[in-house]
Amino acid sequence: FQQGFAGSDIPSLKLEAEYVYTDSLFYMDHSTAKKLLAFYEQIGTLHCEIDAYGDFLQALGPGATVEYTKNTLNVTKEESELVDMRQRIFHLLKGTPLNVVVLNNSKFYHIGTTEEYLFHFTGDSSLKSELGLQSVAFSLFPSISECSTNKPCIIQSILDSTCSVKPGSVVEYSRLGPDVSVGENCIISGAYIKTTAVLPAYSFVCSLSLKMNGHLKYSAMACGVQDNLKKNVKTLSDVKLLQ
Repeated sequence: FQQGFAGSDIPSLKLEAEYVYTDSLFYMDHSTAKKLLAFYEQIGTLHCEIDAYGDFLQALGPGATVEYTKNTLNVTKEESELVDMRQRIFHLLKGTPLNVVVLNNSKFYHIGTTEEYLFHFTGDSSLKSELGLQSVAFSLFPSISECSTNKPCIIQSILDSTCSVKPGSVVEYSRLGPDVSVGENCIISGAYIKTTAVLPAYSFVCSLSLKMNGHLKYSAMACGVQDNLKKNVKTLSDVKLLQ
């Protein structure tokens, strides 16, 4: 089909096949926000996860139908109240206009997975060159070889002069002490390692802040860059099946 722009100097776009526009940004007006806030205050505590893209946006526009509320294939954990809550949101927002701004010359970069994250920050990525992303940003780190194509990326971190970080790895918001070795294609985030350590290739290490008995504590989580973090087992004895 052909999409024209009436009264504009912009030429028509000839589309040879079907196109899908992905939703990358949305906003709502004040009246809609007040309506959602009043709804939240009415129901009280939420007992199921409500997603903006899955639950709010599908209710908008003149062509919206209630059928989507029963589709839970993309839900990680289905709560008993989810379908009922989706239907209530649908009837709340039904008739709300949806306006779409199509930017045909824009670009969309997805960095939602660990491997995409590593590629865009350490590899030969168009995003990296367009945004001028640097291999070392606001960090103290030994010099990186200029001849390396897949350089490590160090973001707001302090690394001892005896540290080594292999190509393809990202270290962010971390402090690494003497003789810490980071293998290839790792993500080290928010970590403080002050003793000698060897982190194997494809490691994903991050720190989590936990509140226990009113006190703030920290815990380290480690897994593989290629691990499926949504995979689960029902009993502790089956934990080996996660590998």
